[in-house]
Amino acid sequence: MRTVQETIRSLDKEELAQAYALIYPKKIEPFYEEEDVDGETCGEIKKWTRNRIYELIDLVCGLETRKSEDGRDGIIFGYPYPIGEYYGENMRQELVYVDELLRQEESATAYSYKLSDWEEVLGWRVADTKFTQRNRCKIMALALYEMTWFGYTHEDVRSAREEMFAEVEELERKAEEENGKSNDKAEPKIEQGSKKASPFQERMTPETLLRRQYEEAKFVYSMFLRSREIYKILEGLPRRKKGKKAKR
Repeated sequence: MRTVQETIRSLDKEELAQAYALIYPKKIEPFYEEEDVDGETCGEIKKWTRNRIYELIDLVCGLETRKSEDGRDGIIFGYPYPIGEYYGENMRQELVYVDELLRQEESATAYSYKLSDWEEVLGWRVADTKFTQRNRCKIMALALYEMTWFGYTHEDVRSAREEMFAEVEELERKAEEENGKSNDKAEPKIEQGSKKASPFQERMTPETLLRRQYEEAKFVYSMFLRSREIYKILEGLPRRKKGKKAKR
């Protein structure tokens, strides 16, 4: 399997830039934070934005990759996702770790990497299944979208991570203080009784019920497609246990 960086390098830059720009909802305002674009035409802004996306692609292609600090090996893969309505949402890209994949198979957890160091993300591998490889441009655009959630440089992501960790520590400190103050207070009694149907349930019509069943069926089907891709990935892993066939 190629790494994320190797896969991005192998793609046509213009095609990848267009795929990245089309993902919804993409906010391009951060591109203009340090620039004065007042009075520019739509064509000029479009050209300037495309060049900035080119710079982003060049940046990730030029970084030196490294292994994750915990030594875990990640794999990014895609699968059809019939629930989405916007560009890029008719498929999903996910990160799974090899050790969990071998142990839990289709139950392996999908992880977000919005706050991960880019050098680590770019060193993860891209699944060599037919679906992922056939759609690798869009899947890599979705990966870039997640990488740039908090900014358009790896320094932005590190700053966002440090800020978020500081906020979490502050919230935990306040929660401990509040718990200490409330220890002496008596817990409120909860009255037992029959549950009433919610107004939403009372308003449920045959049409809304069918709509709910339709959405649930789409979700179940998308999870089936995810499991199918995972078993295809497992077939190509060298540490796959012998004697256990992948599900079709």
